[in-house]
Amino acid sequence: MPNVREQQRTHSKSARASLARKYLAGDGIEVGALARPLPIPHANVSYYDRAVEAELVELYPHLHDWLVPLDGIAELESLCPIDSESQNFVIACKVMEYTSNVLAAFHAIHRVLKPGGIAFLSVTDKRRTVDCHRPVTTIGQIAADFVHGPRSGWSIYHEEWVSFVEHGAGNDMDMRLQLVVQHAQRTRQHVWTPVAWMELLTEVQKGLGFELEAWHVTSREILTVLQKR
Repeated sequence: MPNVREQQRTHSKSARASLARKYLAGDGIEVGALARPLPIPHANVSYYDRAVEAELVELYPHLHDWLVPLDGIAELESLCPIDSESQNFVIACKVMEYTSNVLAAFHAIHRVLKPGGIAFLSVTDKRRTVDCHRPVTTIGQIAADFVHGPRSGWSIYHEEWVSFVEHGAGNDMDMRLQLVVQHAQRTRQHVWTPVAWMELLTEVQKGLGFELEAWHVTSREILTVLQKR
């Protein structure tokens, strides 16, 4: 009999697959798929990540034999060198929380999508993770990253991790903070609840001209489908 964790994973996969069948078609890209690309047999997908495969193996050695082959290198914050208005869809599942500049990522997704194109996103619900005690990332913090550059906020996110996840203090906190900085690519820079994520989406829709098409909260993640108007 499947345990609770397996049931949750199955539910998330089913919800993802259902939304993908409904909204994704044509030619598009998935960023940060690692070993779990979104299954969409009726579309043409190219795969991108922020690092070459050898670097990804170093970061995620347990995924060595399952990493999806890459078609190119592109960070979600810029999506260079992908042409503007060239994609029917962009997929980024559990990538946005590791992104250093969230608003830049939304701008990049909007840029590469054709009019009517789909952004298929998921973020982790912080309440279901080791980040559950961390404060949600505010819209003010995200705006500051966009205006002043992401490094201005990194120390805040790293200190949150050490304080609320690893419970470091004093000299112990300094040592743990150094370790977190060294492994920053594997640490969530941002954390959201469904309410906080929706607040951000509301601002993004106003500012960029996205339309919210679908929204689904599973026991593991928050699924979002946006359409470029």
